[in-house]
Amino acid sequence: HFEFTIGRMTGGGIYDQLGGGLCRYAVDDAWQIPHFEKMLYDNALLIWTLAAGHRRNPSTRYVQLLQQTFDFLQRELKGAEGGYCAGLDADSGGREGGYYLWSWQEAEQLLGEQSAPVLDYFGLQPEGNWEGANILHRARTDEEIGKRFDLSADRWASIREKARDVLLAFRQKRPAPRRDDKVLLSWNALLVSALANAFQATGEERYRREAGELYEFLLDRFWHGQAFPLRHSYLEGKARFRAFLDDYALLIRASLDLYGINFDLDLLQRAGQLTD
Repeated sequence: HFEFTIGRMTGGGIYDQLGGGLCRYAVDDAWQIPHFEKMLYDNALLIWTLAAGHRRNPSTRYVQLLQQTFDFLQRELKGAEGGYCAGLDADSGGREGGYYLWSWQEAEQLLGEQSAPVLDYFGLQPEGNWEGANILHRARTDEEIGKRFDLSADRWASIREKARDVLLAFRQKRPAPRRDDKVLLSWNALLVSALANAFQATGEERYRREAGELYEFLLDRFWHGQAFPLRHSYLEGKARFRAFLDDYALLIRASLDLYGINFDLDLLQRAGQLTD
């Protein structure tokens, strides 16, 4: 059930097949038609879930999805000071999902002679699959594409990744969705835990490094001088509002999860202070 569900979600339109990252929810039972808003907490939980899946049943697919989702967070939600912003709006260019939608003709022209297997793989249709446009999703498996177009696994992987780069580069020229720039303690602490789990699952150092750097950012901005109460949000250089229970709980959890990969006793001390 776990593998089926995570496969359908990350293969559906709710998951950004080009840039990585999960949309907030789908409006159909096939995970194909999303509400295009992207939130930090959803993607932190996705990283955590993929890490758990990889520990249970190691898979290159899980590793790729972890990398794509983390790349999305760093590229589109990480703020200049080091914290991660709350999310991206659904609307852009005057249309819900406008940033993410494609016409058949547009994609075909960009991809050139290698367009046929890519259009089939991502489920594009000449008439569109949603309100006259196309939401990209994994309509076929890699194995099915290889058989249908007589492509070796390596050849198809090369075509697919090159096409993804071409489409993503073109998409980044469109009007981007508005970003909610506030940095929330609870959601960022959740990401620290997710990245710690990603490091445990994969051994990739960049997850441990980012978890540690983000944790230090949170201490500096939200618990300055270790004075209580903690603060809830950070925007334009200022921490605001008293923290809520989930802010404390998730920062405690982040301290413990980070201890699990760094074994720094100061982390246990901080967790105790926050609990008291």
